Amino acid sequence: MQRTKPAFFVFIYDLVFTIFVAFFLFTAGLAPMFKILGFTAQGEICYNITAFICHQIPERCFQLLDFHFGICSRCTGIYLGIMLIRMYYQIDRQGFCRFRYSFFYLFTKPFIYILLISLMIVEWQLSHDGIIQGSLWTRFFSGVAFGIGWLGGPHLLICRAMRRFAEKLLVQRGVLRNLRILKSKDK
Repeated sequence: MQRTKPAFFVFIYDLVFTIFVAFFLFTAGLAPMFKILGFTAQGEICYNITAFICHQIPERCFQLLDFHFGICSRCTGIYLGIMLIRMYYQIDRQGFCRFRYSFFYLFTKPFIYILLISLMIVEWQLSHDGIIQGSLWTRFFSGVAFGIGWLGGPHLLICRAMRRFAEKLLVQRGVLRNLRILKSKDK
């Protein structure tokens, strides 16, 4: 009986999740394109598909020749932020972003994700209370920050927890006998 590798399941999860998010972004942008080209029935189908994930208030959506996108600017930012952090983690698998003085080194720190998530929450609360008047672009950029923080933070913490668990398991099985010595040499 052959054991399956967990990396395969992680790859399938990543692939399905990325396709799902890309599908909604593509459908949201396709809806006004269909309306512009005169395919109103297909445009309405796209709007109905994206209605499951967004309120679609026209004043809060980006416009393309007097037709609004299928999702609001904040949701567009959230899904784009998710796609950006997915691309970052694909690049990071190659080890390019781990240099200590790189901009991307910040994304190895959990407090950055908490900060990014809190940006959208604060922006939403301030605009909801009427303290600031949120524009499409402030909603969009706070959505991008939230998308990066929402997916990136848990991903980072889960990867760290899995790495610690694997190290403990290998130490218990006797594969890594000198783990403490190796860690003390790194410091």
